Amino acid sequence: MLHGLVKRGTSVHAKDRISSESQPMPWNEDHFPPSMMHLPLIVRAKAIEIANALLAEGYDEGRAIRIAIAQAKRWAARSVP
Repeated sequence: MLHGLVKRGTSVHAKDRISSESQPMPWNEDHFPPSMMHLPLIVRAKAIEIANALLAEGYDEGRAIRIAIAQAKRWAARSVP
């Protein structure tokens, strides 16, 4: 799901992962991090999708949010007219 969304060559270090027992709940259109509040709706939706995929891969919330917002903005710059 993340193919092409995360910079290739980026490795995931143990400190960036969390245990499966403490996985945070995934986000959706009604429940998302405050840092995504001011994103345009289409960019926010993509950021939520990316962040949820990163959480599923074991990234911690803070890192998943930062990566997701950056990648969603890049996606929008290339894809949204």
